[in-house]
Amino acid sequence: MAEKTLKTRKATRCTIFGDPAEMRSTVLPKYADMMKVYLLIQHQMKPTSTSKDPAVAEVADKVAKKIEQLWLKASIPIISHKRVVEKIRLYHDKYRNILKPFKSRQHDESYLLKLQAFNDEASTKLFDIAACKCLDVSHLCK
Repeated sequence: MAEKTLKTRKATRCTIFGDPAEMRSTVLPKYADMMKVYLLIQHQMKPTSTSKDPAVAEVADKVAKKIEQLWLKASIPIISHKRVVEKIRLYHDKYRNILKPFKSRQHDESYLLKLQAFNDEASTKLFDIAACKCLDVSHLCK
């Protein structure tokens, strides 16, 4: 009989974003918040240590629904659900590409600076799914 291994906090912790977490319900999410929720849902959907990771599309769909609820709660018109899922998947791909060489380059200072810059950008940039991208708010969109 195979032993079941327990996932510890260290095993679920992301080297860039930290521990997976739920989104706050009163603040529009930044990219880092979106990725923390993504990692949490991915971890929750993986029932055992021997099964494969859930599909990116499934996880992105669930994350998109949570984010859309926040934006609609703020009464801000948003882009289509399909486009929100696409934005999440594109950012997840960017995240995976920067994380790929981690094992071999984890002691390389330039790589660590690149990871830090990625984290800083994700922590400050709003995950914007608003339908309107007007720079001048004095003129209403049509």
